[in-house]
Amino acid sequence: MANLPEKVRSTLDDTYKEIKLKSSQRKKRRYVRRTIISAAAAVLAGFILMNEDVQASFSQLFQGDRGVNKAISEGYVQTDGSKASDQGIEITLEDHFYDDRKLGMNIKMEFEDVKQLKDIERVEFDYRLKNGDGTYLKESIPDTKTRKGNGTSYFSGGAEEAVLHNSDGLVQIEALYDNIGEETIPDIKNATLEVESIHLWSNGDFESIDGEWIISMNDMEQRRNSEPAQYVAVDETAPIKIKEATANPTSLYLEFEVEGDYREQEHVFSEMVIVDSAGDQYGIDLFRWYFGDQYQTTTISTTFQISSYDNLNSFTFEIEGIGEVELKKIE
Repeated sequence: MANLPEKVRSTLDDTYKEIKLKSSQRKKRRYVRRTIISAAAAVLAGFILMNEDVQASFSQLFQGDRGVNKAISEGYVQTDGSKASDQGIEITLEDHFYDDRKLGMNIKMEFEDVKQLKDIERVEFDYRLKNGDGTYLKESIPDTKTRKGNGTSYFSGGAEEAVLHNSDGLVQIEALYDNIGEETIPDIKNATLEVESIHLWSNGDFESIDGEWIISMNDMEQRRNSEPAQYVAVDETAPIKIKEATANPTSLYLEFEVEGDYREQEHVFSEMVIVDSAGDQYGIDLFRWYFGDQYQTTTISTTFQISSYDNLNSFTFEIEGIGEVELKKIE
């Protein structure tokens, strides 16, 4: 038994900085109407699903993300049910979803010997998500393992949470990943989830179970049928220059530019909000930035927990101390 090496979740270059949500932060957040929420996210605790089967499957999944909850309630989720068994453990990919900016998976582990989970406090696993064309979309592995992909990272942050039912030999794992980079999440077709190791934690130490679980992922039909909503600034002379504003099923992606060097004032952007016509406010998930020549401009990309299913016709984007800009939907 030994300490598990820290996993390499993403790669940053020198021109970017990302503010990431930790798993513990995500679980503590609450969504409050008409109240600014700083630093990370405005979220809705609990959600209503329209389909009873989906509701049962996602009873614990992504309760801290309002945009994801809205998408799921509208049926934006792909049922899988694919499974693989090795080492007396069966792993099932129950459901998943993705769009340009977020990907989520609902995974179940069943232990043939329920005593393996006795006194276990936490479960983690090493895996790779490989697209049908051979591209590795995500490699969630420790730095002691060799990466098989080309180094391209499609995700900027995220969280994995496991709910343990020790006496039943059952673990439910929920994974949600964000993308706020220049490249959107590509079409996922004929993909496989490749699990390599399972780590069982107890009293600060772990035991690893190595094996091979290759699980197929169904193509997501809803992805092909969803249309993102595009927005533009009403006043192009506003101090905030909008470069892109796109609402996807799970979130609203915003990229903008402001004049000035904000390298020592990152707190300014953690407080930015979107206000809709009803006066409800939405905080950010996470953001990244880069700078123009001589740091004369700062460009930010971020996502808000607003879904294209919200059908917002317009909203106001505000940054305290900088200004605001109204955006309208392109019909």
